[in-house]
Amino acid sequence: MYKNSTDRRFIKNKREFRRAYIDLTIQKGYRNFSIAELARQAELNRMTFYKHYDNLDDVFQEFIDDMIGEIERQLAAKESADLADLFHVSSQLMYQEIDFFRYVAKAGNCADFREAFKNSFQELLKPDLQNGPSSKTEALIRSDLYSATIATAYLDWLAGIYGKASLDEVLKVTEQVLKEQIQNFEASRP
Repeated sequence: MYKNSTDRRFIKNKREFRRAYIDLTIQKGYRNFSIAELARQAELNRMTFYKHYDNLDDVFQEFIDDMIGEIERQLAAKESADLADLFHVSSQLMYQEIDFFRYVAKAGNCADFREAFKNSFQELLKPDLQNGPSSKTEALIRSDLYSATIATAYLDWLAGIYGKASLDEVLKVTEQVLKEQIQNFEASRP
C-alpha cells in the first residue's frame, strides 16, 4: 500500500522514487532491482522508501492510479467526453513516459503491467457503460472487451507490431471498430 500526504517533501520524495522506478525498469528490467537499488537511484534512503510504500509494486500501482485519476480529471473538465477524448488524454500522458511504455509493451515478462494497462481502461469505461440500458453483467463484459481492444491497440503500437503506422492512425481505426461494435450490439438488442 502506498501512503499519501500533502507535505511538499513527502511529494518530492515520491516523485524521486517514481522517476527512479521508471528509469530502473527501463535499464534493468521489470523486477530486476531491489528497494535498496531504487533508493540509491532516487538518492534517498531505504527507510524513506518505507515511509511512502510497502513494496516495489506499490510504486507502480500509484503510478497507474495517478494516471487514471489525471485522465478522469481531464475528461470530467470537458462538457461531453467521448472515445476520441479518452484516446487523446491517454496518449498525452503516455507520451510523457513513452520509453517506459515501450519497454512494457515489448518485454515478455511484464504481464502485470499489461494487465494493469487494460484494467486502467476498464476502470475508465465502467461508469459510462453502467449508466447505459444494459445489465450489470453485460456492462462489465462490454467494459472488459472494449478495454482489452483499446489496451491491445496501444500496446501493439508501442511494440511496433503495426509497422510505421502512427498512433493517431491506430487509434482512429480502433475507435471506428469500437463504434461499429457498439452499433452492431445496439441493433441486435430486442
